[in-house]
Parts: sequence; C-alpha cells; structure tokens
Amino acid sequence: MYGEDKNPPLSMILKGTSFLYGAIVSLRGLFYKKGLFRTKHLPKPVISIGNLTVGGTGKTPAVIMVGEMLLKMGKKPAILSRGYKREGKNVSTIVSDGNSLLLDRRCAGDEPYMIAKRLKGVPVIVGSNRFDSGLLALKNFDVDLFILDDAFQRIQLHRDLNILLIDSKNPFGNGYLFPRGILREPVEAATRADLIILTKCDSDSVSIPQLPQDVPTALAAAPISKLVDIKSGETTPIESIGGKKIAAFCGIGSPESFSESLSNLGAEVVVFKPFPDHHSYSSNDINAILLEATEEGAEYIVTTEKDSVKLSKNISATVPFLFVSIDMKFLKGEEILKQAIQNLFSPDSK
Repeated sequence: MYGEDKNPPLSMILKGTSFLYGAIVSLRGLFYKKGLFRTKHLPKPVISIGNLTVGGTGKTPAVIMVGEMLLKMGKKPAILSRGYKREGKNVSTIVSDGNSLLLDRRCAGDEPYMIAKRLKGVPVIVGSNRFDSGLLALKNFDVDLFILDDAFQRIQLHRDLNILLIDSKNPFGNGYLFPRGILREPVEAATRADLIILTKCDSDSVSIPQLPQDVPTALAAAPISKLVDIKSGETTPIESIGGKKIAAFCGIGSPESFSESLSNLGAEVVVFKPFPDHHSYSSNDINAILLEATEEGAEYIVTTEKDSVKLSKNISATVPFLFVSIDMKFLKGEEILKQAIQNLFSPDSK
C-alpha cells in the first residue's frame, strides 16, 4: 500500500479490487454531480476537514486547531463526527456540551472523545448522519457554524469550506486506490478542495506537484507540545526524555511518524510496538509492553494522547507511563484559512 510490492500475485488481485472500488467511487460522485443523489444543506456554514487517504494525516489535531481558531475569532462552532468504531447505535448523540463529557470513550469513539476533552466551549456530536447531528446541535446549543471531522468523502452534505489534509511525507502511498493502495479517491479529487493543508512539514517550502495549482495551499506541522503522566495528570517537560531510553507504543494511522517524533526529541527508542489503528488495549497488552520495557531498561513508557484515553489511570508500573500532546501549527498560509472563515459570514456569502 505504501510502495513495496512483496507479493506479486496478491498485488494483482488487489489491483482488480481497487479498480472495482474506483468505479464505485466515480459513479457515486457522478450521481451527486448530476443530482441523482441529493445533497442536504444545514442552515449554518459548514467547514469540512478530511483527507484522500486511509491512515493518519493529522485530522484530529487539525479539527482542534480550527476549533480553537474559531473560538478566538468569536465564533460558536460545533463538531460533527462519525464516531468511528464507537459502541452503541449510529443515532446522533451528544458527546460533550462544551463543558462536560456526557459519553465515555467507548460510546463516543476515540477521536470525538479526545476532541471533546481538548476543546472546551465547543459541543461535540457523533452519529453516522451528519445532517441529523447538525440539527441536534442546533436544537440544543447556540451554534453559528459546524466543523465536519473526516468528511472529505461525505459529499451527501453540503460544505461551505472544504479543507483537504495531505501528508507531506507520504502523500499518496503507491498511487493506487484502496485496497491496493492508501487512496480513498483518485488524486484528481483534490480539485474539490477550497484549501489544501500539507501536514507533517519540516519547513515552509514543501510542495507536491500532483496537487491542483489553483487551490490555495497552506503548510503545517504538529510538534509534541508536552508530556503528561497518565496516572497523575502532571505535565512533564518534553526535554525530560532527551537522551533517555524509552519504550513507545501506539494504535494510530501513521505509527512511524510517532516513533520519529520521539527520536527527534533526542529520546532513544529501545522498544516500539505499533498496534492496529483504534486498538483497544487489554491487560495482557500492557503487561507485555511493561515487561519488554523493563528488559530493555526503558526509563519511560510513552504513547499518544489518542491511545491514552483507552488506558486506565490505575496502571501499576515501576516505569512511568506518559502520553504526548501535540498541537498543529501553521508554518505558512494561516491567513488564507482565517480569510476563508471570515468570508463565510460576509453578506455576499448569504
């Protein structure tokens, strides 16, 4: 999926499946374009944040960043998320009223729960039907716009600002559609975007030639901002892991980037255990991580904030368990997004 072809027979089978998948995607888009499928409109502006690929491009940090930006601009957003792999029914449900968490992590889903914990003052609603979720938000809260989490492909709901995230380090994998590659849609679908944000950038001069040149592009990074002790909640300076042996584990879409970010802080990653995205950790998982960390002399065990919400605060361990908190920051193009948001509320946009 990421460029290596280690099994040619399986590769040919997956290419055929990718072709079928691509045909279905194209037909679906055509039906919406021709009006055979109806697009619904919410009565307030809608900002969509999504990507073209499976795996991690930084959608959750981007949603938090845009939410914080809107609050600073005096806006009153609500987050509408699918709540991927959450327990319970797919009916629209309130995760947070902006002040209190009303669902646990299992019923909310990993990302919505994390967003709700981080974004104070912003209601978070989950449900497979974003239109119904938006109506639920309007019924219960004073909302003047919506942020759709992971919704670039959710074209059944109209969006007024379509933000596309692209991983600058691995934008399209091997170039094939899923399941042969990581693309959810052909690269040409990027023309639907109103703004492209290249994520995981190391500088402000990154460019990807395959992307449409007439769509404004911004650059962003998501550095680790702090380390937090899972048991006590106390913050540890990020400098504290410099030169230290650490054991790391995660269940995210792009695990390699997590290990790389720890190494960039000067840590010596002596154990690294990636799990499937959205993995639910058992006591056996934690015990195995702790055993391997102890055997390798790790001084800290570190995971991501997304994974930390699935861990008990009563972990019994001689090695401190920490999670990293990251904050997405613009390197270039922040003013483009701010202006686009202002345009949503201008008289000409009505």
